[in-house]
Amino acid sequence: MFRFFSTALIFFAVMTALAQSPSPKPSATPSTKELIESLTAPDLEAAVSLLKKNFTNPEAINETQLSRATIEGLMTRLGPGLLLLADKNAGQPEIAAQFYGEILENHVGYLRLGTLNAANLAAMEKKIAEFATKKVDALVVDLRASAGSDFETAAEFARRFTVKGKILFTLKKQGKDHAFSSDRDPAFQGLIVVLADGETAGGAEALASALRF
Repeated sequence: MFRFFSTALIFFAVMTALAQSPSPKPSATPSTKELIESLTAPDLEAAVSLLKKNFTNPEAINETQLSRATIEGLMTRLGPGLLLLADKNAGQPEIAAQFYGEILENHVGYLRLGTLNAANLAAMEKKIAEFATKKVDALVVDLRASAGSDFETAAEFARRFTVKGKILFTLKKQGKDHAFSSDRDPAFQGLIVVLADGETAGGAEALASALRF
């Protein structure tokens, strides 16, 4: 189908170039690229219109096919400046990142929260209770593998580290502000270091902000 498209466009370009020349002059046969470059914006619009009306298979020149041809042409013209990659995760179910915790240097707790869900929240509470029996006085909270858009769950994580009654963060929804606050005493009190990166977003970003302030 694209072969027919190219042939018709080249034919139109040749006819246009001949019509615009007042007197033919002997010259080398122009390349396809030169012919296409010679077309003005109105010429290009007219060429597409003619192809839509006169192509032998009208279904081959619909808006979707024209968009695909545009992308294909741009990739050819721009060369290494444009790259199209397949989505490796398309059609694959999202896998929840697991919670992990350990003690570093005999007194620093490390918590990689993983996906912000109920299972990891329960695992984190259990690990913090274990830290309390081993005199852990500082925590590293790693949010680099965290994900989730459930802000209520994110608030539940934050409540384990913040003072009772403190506003954690505010979510604006449908023009109204909904404030999430802590309703309990913190499960851990001490120095907290938060690790985040460019992938920390959604509920994890709100949690990072609550822990920071």
